[in-house]
Amino acid sequence: MQIHWKNNKNPSLLLRNFVPRPVRNKNLACSENLVSRCARNNKKGSLAIELLLVIAIINIALVSLLGLASFSLRSSTLLKESSRANSLTQEALEAVRNFRDGTIWATDGLGVFSLDTAYHPEKTIDTPPKWSLITGEETINGFSRKVVIKKVFRDVNGNIAGSGTEDPDARKIIATVTWKDKKVEIVNYLTNWRQ
Repeated sequence: MQIHWKNNKNPSLLLRNFVPRPVRNKNLACSENLVSRCARNNKKGSLAIELLLVIAIINIALVSLLGLASFSLRSSTLLKESSRANSLTQEALEAVRNFRDGTIWATDGLGVFSLDTAYHPEKTIDTPPKWSLITGEETINGFSRKVVIKKVFRDVNGNIAGSGTEDPDARKIIATVTWKDKKVEIVNYLTNWRQ
């Protein structure tokens, strides 16, 4: 800062008439303009970086949400398919039980069916309709359903076992429903309840 005297003619009044005035250095003024321009450019640059960061964060959030939605949709579809397959399997077991109840075991019932063969339940045209067992699998809306009849063995205590004495008045019923690469299987044991 340089000092200018208001009255340069009378040196005795130097101290009384002292009024300091700032004088700008032209070089300093240019550098201040440069700094303010640089500061403005820095603000613009930092604004661009902040904007890119916000866009990146929003993209990450959206990708996460879409992934979650996709997972939820797949889970919902699998749950719906599994529920349908379970219903078809239960229906097959109920049909076999109904068939057993409406037939004579050793004449036209479960006692005379071929073992380890695939069957599927089908309603007859009788009034009221009855269930019958037809050889082979059936396909219902993309689901394959079958029922397999197997021998039942009992141990010396009369309990069902993997080996032992064959029980001619009992059958192991395996109802299976498959779709895509999935499977639902329910095992049930039926006996000749009329004996």
